[in-house]
Amino acid sequence: PELQVILAGSLGGNTGSGLILPLSLYIRHYVGQVLKSRVTVRIRGFFLLPDVYNTFIPSQGQREYIRENAYAAMKEIYAFTAQDAGVLGKDYSLSLALPRQDSAASDMCSEKPLDLCYLISAQNMAGCQLGSYQDYIRYTADCIVDILDLSGRIVPDDLAEAGPVRRTAGIGSARLVYPVDELKEYLKNRWIQDVFHGWLERLADGNNPKIPAELQRDFRHMVTFLDTAVKTQEEKLDGTENAVNVRYVCADSSCREFVYRELLQRCDAASVPFPDLHGKEASLAVDLPDEETNKQEAGAYRPVPDQLIQQAEQRIQEVIPADVIRAVQKEAAVRKEEETIQYAAERIREITELAVPMIDGIRTDVQYRNICMLDPGLLSVGNSERKQLLQACLSGLETVLSDSVPVNELRVCRVTGCFLPKELRTFSAGDSMTPAGECYMAYHDPVKEADARSLRPRIRYIEPHIDRNWRIPGIMPDLDVPIDE
Repeated sequence: PELQVILAGSLGGNTGSGLILPLSLYIRHYVGQVLKSRVTVRIRGFFLLPDVYNTFIPSQGQREYIRENAYAAMKEIYAFTAQDAGVLGKDYSLSLALPRQDSAASDMCSEKPLDLCYLISAQNMAGCQLGSYQDYIRYTADCIVDILDLSGRIVPDDLAEAGPVRRTAGIGSARLVYPVDELKEYLKNRWIQDVFHGWLERLADGNNPKIPAELQRDFRHMVTFLDTAVKTQEEKLDGTENAVNVRYVCADSSCREFVYRELLQRCDAASVPFPDLHGKEASLAVDLPDEETNKQEAGAYRPVPDQLIQQAEQRIQEVIPADVIRAVQKEAAVRKEEETIQYAAERIREITELAVPMIDGIRTDVQYRNICMLDPGLLSVGNSERKQLLQACLSGLETVLSDSVPVNELRVCRVTGCFLPKELRTFSAGDSMTPAGECYMAYHDPVKEADARSLRPRIRYIEPHIDRNWRIPGIMPDLDVPIDE
């Protein structure tokens, strides 16, 4: 069996980036020494680059500090990787002492730290950025989920591996989602909202049984609550158009209106009678929003008669598409697209473009792997038209069937071929035509003020992660040192 290990964090933090090397070496050493031949280990890293923090950290000095840390971390990872591959050269001998548990002794480790290192920068290769730091966290999590889901399902197992020292890659992830749960909730809210509106209109007309004044007040409160809930849900469903890696299908205003009209044909809200005032429903005021605190209690539908909820849920299930493919077909019908297959293929192409790797500034030509993940059930049901639609959608994509992908989603993962760290602009030493990268400059400029042999402590930034001497080029090679691959 193989143990899958994911290290995720920032390449530019101080403690965090300084832990990448010892933690990965300790895991590999532990598996090799303690578990021995019973299990192997594959360690992947997913790390945010310093430019992700430019928007959130206004201090230029702090930005420089983060960039320097990132360069130091990448330099350490690369040097140990090259040594493990046997291409570092005889002049170098790198190792890290890892203390044993319950012992004063240490084990010297010099293996490669990571099998693959995915880097995530502030913008993708198409120049698009995410909105907030939390967006980058969620995006990284999506990429991790995709890679773990693909492990063991494709060859080679690591999508981007290209050589013994080329173990750095970019990754992108995007999803075409039919938000079935959100739409069910929206349709239910809206239908019950119309029921209460109808009751209030009948109360206003005087054509109604004798409803107590306090119950009429509760009707109005419920309508206000549902009006707000429906508006909030509409804004949420419309908001994905601004998301970088998610697109909804069959969820825009025209599709919602179409499906809701289908629901009304099966279950007319205007014809629902008043609740039975002699039964349990006479206590409709339970758990309504509090007037004084303006806070809504948990269980928003407790004041609504149970039979209303059951009736709505049953009819909603009849009108919503069963999976993402049927959702695409319905959206095409609502928009009166004559070529459904062509329309579906365009939606998938849109997602593939959204999945362009979130890495910026690769200074070499790289190849992509484009993979679409979907539930096996999407291929096992349907008529010939549906199969043709799927074939058109998946053209040019490697298809991976996975039970962990919901039927209301299609996922696209794109990975670059591996490149050397120095081939990324921020780590590059530059040349006569191109200036050095930000991380390179942040790491090297302070060293120019110091004697690299003595490392005088007066220099503020002289503090490598593990060993002070690793800043000396004769002890640990720089990223731009030529290595025979």
